[in-house]
Amino acid sequence: MHRRLFPRAVALLALVATVATVGASGATAESPTPATIRLRATIDAILADDRLTGAQTSVVVVDTSTGETLYDRNGDRRLIPASNTKLLTSTAALGLLGSGHHFSTDVQATGARRAGLLSGSLYLRGGGDPTMLAADYDALAARVAAAGVRVVTG
Repeated sequence: MHRRLFPRAVALLALVATVATVGASGATAESPTPATIRLRATIDAILADDRLTGAQTSVVVVDTSTGETLYDRNGDRRLIPASNTKLLTSTAALGLLGSGHHFSTDVQATGARRAGLLSGSLYLRGGGDPTMLAADYDALAARVAAAGVRVVTG
C-alpha cells in the first residue's frame, strides 16, 4: 500500500500560499477575489469530509500583508490543544518528508512456498502510515491469497 502524505492538506497549503501571493487587492468583504472564493470552497470541502464527522474544527486564514481575514470557521472557538499539536506535527512531517513522500506497508515471507503452503513465516512490514484502515489490511490479505498462499506454518 502506498499513499501520498496528506494530499488534501498539501492542496490546502498550496491554495493558501496562492491566495497569500495574489493578495486581496481590489477585494472587499462584499466582493472577495476569485482566489479567496476558491480557498473558502476548498476548505469547506475538506471540512465536509465524512471522516471528520463528530470532530470539532476551527480554521482561520489571514492575509499577513493586509491583516484581512480570508476564511473563518469557528475561529473564536476554544479547542483542546491536541488539535493544534496535530497541525504542527503535520506541518513538520510535510517539511521533513516532502510532499512526494509515500508511506508503504508490505507483506513479506520467509521460507519455501509450494502448492499453497508457505513453510516459513509471513510478516507485515509497516512504514508508519497513519491512514491505514481495516480495508487496507484486508486488501493486503487478499494479495497474499491471490498469490496462492493458503497455509502458513511459520
